Amino acid sequence: MIMKNLLLPILSVCFGITQASILDLKITEIMYHPTTVTGVTEKQLEYIELKNTGATVLNLRSLIVSGGIQFTFFSDYILQPNEFAVLVSDSNVFHTRYPAVNIAGQYSSNLANSGEELILFAGSNKLIAIDYKDDLPWSPLADGLGYSLVPTEVNPTTNQESSKDWKNSCNILGSPGEDDPVCNKNFPDVWVNEVLSHTDLPQVDAIEIYNNSSVEADISDWYLSDSKKDPYQYKIPTGTTIQPGEYYLIDENAFNPNGLGFRFNRSGDEIYLFSSNNSNELTGFVTGWEFEAQYNGHSFGVYINSEGEKHFVPQQELTLGFENADPKIGPLVFTQIMYNPNAIQHEFLKIKNITDSTVNLWHPGTPEIGWAISGVSFTFPAGVSLDSNESLYLTNTNPQIFKTDNSVSDSIQVFQFLGKLSNSSEDVSIWAHDRQDTTSTGDIFMTRVLLETVNYTDENPWPAMADGYGYFLKRKVDTDYGNDPLNWKEESDFTDNVNEANKLNNTYVSNNILYCSNSEIIQGTVKIFDIKGSMIFSKSIQTKNFQINIKNWANGMYVLKFESGSNMTSTKFIK
Repeated sequence: MIMKNLLLPILSVCFGITQASILDLKITEIMYHPTTVTGVTEKQLEYIELKNTGATVLNLRSLIVSGGIQFTFFSDYILQPNEFAVLVSDSNVFHTRYPAVNIAGQYSSNLANSGEELILFAGSNKLIAIDYKDDLPWSPLADGLGYSLVPTEVNPTTNQESSKDWKNSCNILGSPGEDDPVCNKNFPDVWVNEVLSHTDLPQVDAIEIYNNSSVEADISDWYLSDSKKDPYQYKIPTGTTIQPGEYYLIDENAFNPNGLGFRFNRSGDEIYLFSSNNSNELTGFVTGWEFEAQYNGHSFGVYINSEGEKHFVPQQELTLGFENADPKIGPLVFTQIMYNPNAIQHEFLKIKNITDSTVNLWHPGTPEIGWAISGVSFTFPAGVSLDSNESLYLTNTNPQIFKTDNSVSDSIQVFQFLGKLSNSSEDVSIWAHDRQDTTSTGDIFMTRVLLETVNYTDENPWPAMADGYGYFLKRKVDTDYGNDPLNWKEESDFTDNVNEANKLNNTYVSNNILYCSNSEIIQGTVKIFDIKGSMIFSKSIQTKNFQINIKNWANGMYVLKFESGSNMTSTKFIK
């Protein structure tokens, strides 16, 4: 977020406008991978579009467009309310396709087809940063199939960073220099609902499409494909309709007849449903999924979490033609995530075996090939197992230091990972192994199977106090779906690991006095640290109760540690 007071000096020199005005400048179209024509390259037909979405005149002098491309408005460039500024890769070639569009300038270099960050700077201040991608959930139609990326709002009000803020243009070739037209194409509310992607004969791969709308869905002449680069793989027969709340099933016998169509790669693949007309022209709608490897005979299905987000997850059972089953949970799950510790804490992930039997964290018969955790790039060493309901920790510090600092029992396994968890958002995932197979050329391979992903963020609705305030994320119900913020809360105490001997029973603040009490006499040392990790109080005690006057302390959060011999417990309090 850009702070108003930081921008005012720059704006007065570079723009001569108010802070509110410059924030009305938005990126309203990105053509990063256009279709080409004879005699020119696709890169020559790229463009981006800026728009003044506010009510105040803007002067773009000194505005910098950066990232994969470079452009600076060195001279005055006045943009009236609701006016556009189109920047292009090659002005001459651009005008062969869009002869009536005014060009504001020609940038150097090119936009990456695979995705990259596109940034607007006012002086040294970043106004907008869009990290577009060529993969779902960004629209595949913008990746070389003729469409551009446009905002979901005509006049965007967000920071434009999320894929949810963007869609493909209504029409092929986009609409540079004007608002994208309101699409009056009434596409049905359909989606790919289930995929069976790893099968051994006589079972075959299969796809299920679901009609979520209240009216009949006509998907005549639409296309199914496992490649966004090649939409035209299987054409759905003319006259195909799906009744409200019903399913359309198709298997490999239809979309891969005699091996001449497509089948899914057991190591992971994609599935797309493209709208089309009877002239084989794509009409602007696409839905689909990317998915990982799956065990033989098990399917992926759509699961909608508490935020209304569709996730494509392994299912407890195959349900083709029927309502989807619940997500498959376990055998291992994340139960705690400390992604943004304060200065005296450590990052960690807590992982639990929720089954009633021992789980070996390696490929069957090959103990040296361990399971893996992504998000922290960790592979379990040879021979690691977890008994029923047993947990372990991964941390970014020395395991013994982690145990000591958090009073974790020596009986609990702790491993150190390299790298760092993101303080803003991260996908942390648990990967097991599928069976070992041999290819037709004699190569031995095994695929990794995704057991669980948690995509935490530092934004609502994920718990706010886990973002640098001394708390970690704690799963509410181990056997419920993990990638849902509703199933996580904020927690500060390692109460399941602390040796209860000499633990303080009660700590609270009242009228600028910190009260600490215990039912029996306790002996040890009390140390108090501020949120930056600086120790501000230390005292040896041998009593049931004691008080500390904190009247002159700064308001904020503090950490109290009580050490008694080799035992330690900690708690937090707020003044």
